[in-house]
Amino acid sequence: SAFNMQPSVISTPYILIGQHDNFFVRDVAYLASLLCYMEDESWLQCVHFPSTATLNYVTKVKRRYQLDIGKFCVGYNGGSFIPL
Repeated sequence: SAFNMQPSVISTPYILIGQHDNFFVRDVAYLASLLCYMEDESWLQCVHFPSTATLNYVTKVKRRYQLDIGKFCVGYNGGSFIPL
């Protein structure tokens, strides 16, 4: 794995992993409120931001695996959380 760090080295509740091949498609203007939301919602443990690879993710999953993950989307601050 490209990211291999001992858990004892991490001292913050969140980490950001930036990958050179992940092209984001819009600004993330709501990061502070998103982090607050993550503190209140124990089910939300990892967030991936929209990129060129995930623009049509719901459609891709439905076409490839016949799974309708769209019904599990949770709206938040003008966007939505989609299960990966």
